[in-house]
Amino acid sequence: MQVMLDYMHTGLYGPNCPASVRARVDAMMSAAPPAGAAAALRGRAERPDYRALLTGLDIPALVCAGSADPWSDQAVTAEIIAHLKRPELVVIEGVGHLPNLEAENDFNDILRAFLRAHAPG
Repeated sequence: MQVMLDYMHTGLYGPNCPASVRARVDAMMSAAPPAGAAAALRGRAERPDYRALLTGLDIPALVCAGSADPWSDQAVTAEIIAHLKRPELVVIEGVGHLPNLEAENDFNDILRAFLRAHAPG
């Protein structure tokens, strides 16, 4: 699992990620059985292309990304937004691939505001 952990460190965390988040996520990844991690990788490789499904959704969609995420970068985010009818993009500065963990308070504020803005009635 150390090889996987080393790879994940190439982009998982942003430069401002709290040490406690790194420790918690690293511990979780280190504890995962190799067979489970391999199955998760195969599942990601075999997942269907959901872009056509996204174009059919006519609902508000929050797209939250970290500015320091090399995997869900501007091109990936633009691709997602291009397939949504009502996207709302929020980019949190200095955050990597885990905005909900790295910037928990900011993320929760953003999510609450989005949910309030789109609550029925």
